[in-house]
Amino acid sequence: MIETSKQSKGLAWQNWQKIGLCAAIVALICFFMPWVEIGSAFSMLNLTGWQLATGIGPGGSGALGRPSLFLILLSMLAVIVVIGAPLISRRLPIQIEPRQIPRLLIAAGGLSLLVIVYQYFNLNSEINRGLLSAIVRARVEHVSGWMLTMLCSVAVLAAGIMELRANNNASSSPPTPRVDSWTDQS
Repeated sequence: MIETSKQSKGLAWQNWQKIGLCAAIVALICFFMPWVEIGSAFSMLNLTGWQLATGIGPGGSGALGRPSLFLILLSMLAVIVVIGAPLISRRLPIQIEPRQIPRLLIAAGGLSLLVIVYQYFNLNSEINRGLLSAIVRARVEHVSGWMLTMLCSVAVLAAGIMELRANNNASSSPPTPRVDSWTDQS
């Protein structure tokens, strides 16, 4: 198990947890950045992840609501709260065992990634459905916020997998006998 010198309320502050926490914070910020650019010959529209999730476009215009995108927001908030709370000396209302943290990272990263990939394939077909789409074909491009959120979800997932592997390797290896250099072993 990779440990640093910082201990917080019984939970070892792991290097992989640091990566997962940073990636979750960046993903949360990127959720409010432009995600898609929808354009046609007549107009161009940028929507953030929040606007896609709520269905409220720029200037109050109605857009297609995607409530499943809130799962990305909630899963990244869970990672930030569970891993970040002990860092600021806050106690969680539930007891979290250190072996549960990699599973949380894997679940949050995997869920976010699944939602992002599903919305990628679903959004273009849904926008170009209907009578108006027969006349004007809309172009949907995924821009920086979407890409960064996807990469951060992969980073959270990878951090969970790597921490789980590190924990399994540490628990499966037999303890090595301690040898002090100044004692005689005879």
